Amino acid sequence: MGAVGEDLVEVNANASARLNSLEEIARELTQDQLNDLAAVIRQEKEPLGAWPADERDWFSGRGGANLSSDDDRAVRRMWTRLQVGLTFAVTGIDIDPPADRRTKKRGWLARILGPEHGVLEGEAATLLERHGGGGIWLPITGVWNAFCAALLLERLDPELRFALEKPWRLAIGMTPRERLAAIRP
Repeated sequence: MGAVGEDLVEVNANASARLNSLEEIARELTQDQLNDLAAVIRQEKEPLGAWPADERDWFSGRGGANLSSDDDRAVRRMWTRLQVGLTFAVTGIDIDPPADRRTKKRGWLARILGPEHGVLEGEAATLLERHGGGGIWLPITGVWNAFCAALLLERLDPELRFALEKPWRLAIGMTPRERLAAIRP
């Protein structure tokens, strides 16, 4: 494999490792932390940055950043992994166990319906709303924003990254980006 191919494999491996680490962070969140995150977001009077957004506090995945197609794919994969991790954190139900992903053995839902992310997202959303009601999406917004800051790193300007991480920092402490930096060799 040539140098370009090797670089691509390394980039994909780094993104995959980052996504796995972010999912693990989501799996470790407690209900109290999610409640605290929702409370901080509710108290915010100002939007968390000036970017195209679907909602006042929802990072649309771009934030004016020039994202590559690989970045877009990683952001889409992160949304799925975030929901899978939070489903475990909130319900204790593991809809796509990491061991199954490592061995390519799919969980029951993926075996029946296929490995598409949309299947996992649908199952996760159903379980999250069943256990947390519609209000569960407010803390998910805070997790999503902080995860976007961690995943997109240098693609976002520091002011936007700070705004995305602010609720997490106030409610939970060390941000996902800071945790990822602490575990890198």
